[in-house]
Amino acid sequence: GRRPRGDARELASVLSGMKTFADRVAVVTGAGSGLGRALALRFARERMHLVLADVDEAGLAATGALLEA
Repeated sequence: GRRPRGDARELASVLSGMKTFADRVAVVTGAGSGLGRALALRFARERMHLVLADVDEAGLAATGALLEA
């Protein structure tokens, strides 16, 4: 079937060609789930400084917990 939007493999493919963004700032909206969460986690691995936002407070808190682990 059709893959859901924001699939982690698709995101990895897009981001694999990115240059290093260490110490830059990323503002990620929708960081509580899906593509926003995937971007936040990837950007954190790239050592970027993050500003996260989402209307889903519980999802945002869960993303924050993943980033702090």
